[in-house]
Amino acid sequence: MAEPSPLSQYRSTDSLDRVCTEDTLKYLHECEYEGEQKLASIEGVAGVLNRSLNETVDLLKRMRQAGLVTLQGSGVAMTDEGRNYARQVIRAHRLFETYLARMTQERPTHWHRKADEAEHKISPEDVDALSQQLGHPRYDPHGDPIPTRAGELPELTGVALDRVPDGTIVQVVHVGDEPEALGHLLVELGLAPGMLLKVMAHEADMLSVWVEGRECLLDRAAAALVRVVETDSKELPRVTRLSSLAEGESATVSRLLASCTGSERTRMLDLGFVPPSRVSVELKSPMGSPIAYRIRNTLVALRPEQADQVVIDIPEEEARS
Repeated sequence: MAEPSPLSQYRSTDSLDRVCTEDTLKYLHECEYEGEQKLASIEGVAGVLNRSLNETVDLLKRMRQAGLVTLQGSGVAMTDEGRNYARQVIRAHRLFETYLARMTQERPTHWHRKADEAEHKISPEDVDALSQQLGHPRYDPHGDPIPTRAGELPELTGVALDRVPDGTIVQVVHVGDEPEALGHLLVELGLAPGMLLKVMAHEADMLSVWVEGRECLLDRAAAALVRVVETDSKELPRVTRLSSLAEGESATVSRLLASCTGSERTRMLDLGFVPPSRVSVELKSPMGSPIAYRIRNTLVALRPEQADQVVIDIPEEEARS
């Protein structure tokens, strides 16, 4: 018979401190897993919970009595039981984010907040059912590994994008979403796991990066949330975005951005934006939106931000120039 989930054990108490307990364990796990500080401070926990130092100390004492943490002076660490509990909460969060990305029309900027709410409410049985419904995914939409029911988690890979030397081509493996304001910047750029990037230049507070046929300026604080790995690629594919085509020009669809997810991705695929379909610009509105494209003998109207989701091969005449 399977061991009872920590979620079942602690949520059955209906403790008023449960949400804070789970948020604390998630924070401690983040500190430990990313390896930057094995031992978190009590002040750091208080800041994450937005509670006073005295309230936080009282909470941590109760967590110690429950066998979830150990207190070492002003430092806090998880026990094995606390780590297992943390990973089950993280599992619920990341599976719910995956569900939102694949099965709903929720915008990427809303995924994290909604998953933060759901992780404290969803039952262990529903978490297992959700995992099965999604095909037991190994990673969430940000590239974060999803813990197994047994709490197994692979080691962290990659380095922060802001540490990559100029001229290097790398592949994205993780796109962070906290702090929320910086996470929104990454969503707006369309960054997603699997993308190939080229670091063009480091500036004082910015990073110039070539992303799917377009040069983008990225705040270095936001770039620190993107983890990448080296690739064997010496050159990036010669591609650009559909929105860059002029009226009367045509090109071949290469792919949709990895950041195009859920119902929006399904709609674009249903419209015919699959490789190697030919697409041409039939008419541009005087106001710039929408734009009429012909694909598979059908006229389709797209807004510029939708056309930005379509990666096309650079037209031959342009590639030769």
